[in-house]
Amino acid sequence: MLIAIKWPMGRTSFENEPKMIKSQIQGWIGVKTRPNSGLKTNPNEPMSGWLWREGKAQNKRTDPTNPRNEPKISFRFNEVPDGQFRRLNRSSHAVCRLVTLFRPGSGHCAAVGRASYILVSSVVLLGMSAASGGLAAPNGNLQAYSAGRHAPGGAPSSAQTASQETSAADLNALLQQAEEALEKKDYQAALAPLKTVTGAAPGSADAWFYLGYAYHGLHQDAEARDAYGKAVQLNPELYQAQANLGLLLFAMKDVAGALPHLQKAVALKPTEARSHLDLGTALEAGGQTSEAESELRRALQLDPKLDAAAYQLGKIELDQKQYSSAAGDFEKALAIDPERAEAELGLASAREALGQTTQAEQPFEAYLKIRPADAAVRFHLARLYLQENKSDLALAQLQQIEQAHTGIQGLEAALGDAYAQAGKLSDSEVSYRKALAAEAGGADAADLHRALAATLVKEGKTTEAESEFRAALRLDPNNADALKGLAESLYLEGRWADAAPIIERLVQSPAAPAGLYFFLATCYDHLRDRKPALDAYAQFLQRSNGSNPDQEWQARQRARLLSRELGRPIK
Repeated sequence: MLIAIKWPMGRTSFENEPKMIKSQIQGWIGVKTRPNSGLKTNPNEPMSGWLWREGKAQNKRTDPTNPRNEPKISFRFNEVPDGQFRRLNRSSHAVCRLVTLFRPGSGHCAAVGRASYILVSSVVLLGMSAASGGLAAPNGNLQAYSAGRHAPGGAPSSAQTASQETSAADLNALLQQAEEALEKKDYQAALAPLKTVTGAAPGSADAWFYLGYAYHGLHQDAEARDAYGKAVQLNPELYQAQANLGLLLFAMKDVAGALPHLQKAVALKPTEARSHLDLGTALEAGGQTSEAESELRRALQLDPKLDAAAYQLGKIELDQKQYSSAAGDFEKALAIDPERAEAELGLASAREALGQTTQAEQPFEAYLKIRPADAAVRFHLARLYLQENKSDLALAQLQQIEQAHTGIQGLEAALGDAYAQAGKLSDSEVSYRKALAAEAGGADAADLHRALAATLVKEGKTTEAESEFRAALRLDPNNADALKGLAESLYLEGRWADAAPIIERLVQSPAAPAGLYFFLATCYDHLRDRKPALDAYAQFLQRSNGSNPDQEWQARQRARLLSRELGRPIK
């Protein structure tokens, strides 16, 4: 097997520095330099040459210092012309995967000019998870790939050798071209050279990964899926390919297909917090809530500053109605990233569900500073302001929606409510009439007629108000607010005979307020119907119990007079 390493010109042996080499014969070799080794680590320093290293894994021998009879590796070096290969890594510690083996039966490495065995070294890649906004991506140090093939037997001819050398140089140039394009995020420009490389070296998992990465960047999901799939088929241990394939399938709504790859990515890098985050997110989407929570908590253990994991935990807890826990995790996410809009919205929702309406307003406001175009959330906040009788704040939010022409359903009705609460009755009437015109007998039409009627009553337009109340009751005969409003408008018009039966209907409710009995009593009193008037006054005094002192005084005076007129004992 072959590996290319950077070494000063003229050095031909590691005999004097045996501690520099750590070897594992199962496909991996690590090379770690010492400060005085002469290996160059400065990426800007000119390359002085490359050397081949040959390892012979089949050479086992018994040795007292090797009780396990582990494979020994012998080395022999030949200079490689400068520029044929790029340096392995920009650090002083390189790890390379040997994906081509020395020709069976060969005991030595041919000189470079006659080499028929071509090295394909792996790339140490750095990745980003989808939750952080990116993919597992190249680190800008694409390794040189070449596509020489084993001869059927014996040494290759000179013509064969020349052809292979040309092919290798061309493919290296193509890979460098692809690398530069990917670093610039010019994914389209990277496609052609990567297709050529994968066509010439179809067994290179890394090349397929890069091709998948380019397709992924171009949002050509099917092509990216196939290329990533080829990469993991060739090398199931390639973390970035497993992670990216899982993320891509998840984005394509194939949760079941994504999970095995995300699980494999976690198995390959169990201490990578983002892998646990991605897996937890996919598990939650697949309905495996407890497993998702476990992965997300593990992600936070590995990286306490991973705000996306805290947010996902809060989201799960919010769905499970664990509002206090959800609020805590959303707060944790915001402490890490104050600009995470979704966490602000989650915190607002959790607080609102806990009944903390006033405390919910602040995160709603913070969310809208980040996402000002979200009309639905702005509308919801306006409704909260109305519940808190903050009509000015509600109007500001509703008018902003109106100016944006976003077409939120119920906007005119909400404006009518806000104007009414602010005492701007004419504006309220206009808004309610617009809302009714848009509703045209819909589900909310009855309540709109009632709301308009209430505004008309305040404006002193009792006749119009009666008409609107009756329209509401035709659509919803059991609308208690409409019944009460109609009774009020008739009462104000002095139409006692019409108001009394409606009030009688209202007081049948177990939750009927005491004031209704007072109005019922005064209706009968005006009609000179003493007995029901006295009974209604008595009910009012019993239920009011000091909460309406002025009306109670009046009710006692009338009750004494009516009792005297009816010959009853005065209480």
